[in-house]
Amino acid sequence: MRVARHLLGVALSLGLATTASAQGIVYDNGGPNGLDGSEMSASVQAEDFSFLTASFFNGIRFWDVEVSPALGGINIGWAIFTDAAGSPGTQLFAGTAASTRTSLGVDAFGFEHWQNDLAVGPVAVGPGTYWLALHEGADFDNRAFYWETADPNGTHTGLEQPGGTGPFGDPEFAAPSEHAFALTATPEPASMVLLGTGLLGVFGVVRRRRHQG
Repeated sequence: MRVARHLLGVALSLGLATTASAQGIVYDNGGPNGLDGSEMSASVQAEDFSFLTASFFNGIRFWDVEVSPALGGINIGWAIFTDAAGSPGTQLFAGTAASTRTSLGVDAFGFEHWQNDLAVGPVAVGPGTYWLALHEGADFDNRAFYWETADPNGTHTGLEQPGGTGPFGDPEFAAPSEHAFALTATPEPASMVLLGTGLLGVFGVVRRRRHQG
């Protein structure tokens, strides 16, 4: 009976820990510092991130500033690349997501600040360094849509791909800098089913032990 109770406690602890870790931010590159931004409608902007263990995310949060508010929905092209000597390498995942936007007000220069949340993936990767690439819109016209910068954090600064073709390099019209984004995760139905199945199995052990005792 004590063994069964111990197993039940372990399973519940693991289940709660798994659920808690699957919610919220799994990688944080820093919030916006209000100093600058990189134009991401005429170019693709990329930032690196790393995981020490196998990880999962299904959301991307980033911040932008705009000269004027965009009308209608904002669609963001996103991609995940491997790291190739400090630059995006092989593309692993890609898609387009409609942004859920939260207004953060207007600054003294008339720029509108927005928080953008994208539902993506799911994306599962092993330990290592990767690159997140973002682009606003279906073309490469310049709409003054800027991915906000973040404070330096010891990782590689962002890279730019003008017009969406060719190699990534340092920004053409801005100093190299970090960009504000986070990778987020929420529990998936399959994960919850797996957790529930495991807990039912433990409860079965408890019941059998009771009948045998």
